[in-house]
Amino acid sequence: MRILSFLLLSFLIASSVTMAQGHNIYCNMADSTAATQNCLKKHVDAAQKRLNKVYEALDRHFEESDKKQQLKELQQTWLQYRDAECAWEIEQTDTKSLKRINELSCLARLTDDRADILGVVVMDEEAMGIVREYGSFPRWMNVLAKDNPAVYWNYGKRFARDLNCDDESEQIMTGIIAKEQDGLLTQDIVVAVAENSAIGRPKAKIFRFDINKEEAPESLCSASITLNAAHKKSDDGTCLSSLSVKHGACALKLIQWDGKAFILIEPETEEDTDTPNKK
Repeated sequence: MRILSFLLLSFLIASSVTMAQGHNIYCNMADSTAATQNCLKKHVDAAQKRLNKVYEALDRHFEESDKKQQLKELQQTWLQYRDAECAWEIEQTDTKSLKRINELSCLARLTDDRADILGVVVMDEEAMGIVREYGSFPRWMNVLAKDNPAVYWNYGKRFARDLNCDDESEQIMTGIIAKEQDGLLTQDIVVAVAENSAIGRPKAKIFRFDINKEEAPESLCSASITLNAAHKKSDDGTCLSSLSVKHGACALKLIQWDGKAFILIEPETEEDTDTPNKK
């Protein structure tokens, strides 16, 4: 899975540029071997700090000594695997400078992967009360990654809300698609609403927004967005739940259930976005 920590979801999302598992793009402006090494060193350091933070959070979560010990042993096993894998990748070239690049690239990739996996465990156990096996991403995440390979998903920041009033929460997650336009590297913002069905293959609706100053239905004027989820029904039972997308000083956009599918609309009044249920 490819991940980009670009949108900081707290139901309030601020812009960030820390990439995970995408360090080949992270260092795409490097114009020499030395510049590539320096870039990768910074990425390895950032990935290690992120992994340390996630590991410490998970370690604190396990109060029972046996679970703490299992986590410690599991991490030691992973470290042995990482060292062996990176040693093998280093040997794939005879050029000394490229050996170092291979090593740093391997360390960045595997450390980011590990932080992603443990981060999912921390979030699911603390925020959602879900206990899963280590290394296992939820099926809806796997579906999003498989069906949308161009998207760098921000797995570390996501939330769940019932947006179609069926008493089961949908999973909301964001990401970006990097693209080249007029010789410049730009990105589109992606918002996914996934139905996490108990059986079968999860379904997801993808909303893709380009970033420009025009107020087109599927465009944003800012890459820094805020998401707010509101869960409510009308007196006659009609579902009025919505996910609002705020971007800069531009008008809100709403994602709502129309009875058959999730659709994108633009609110007509302030009442359309009243009383959000914030996490």
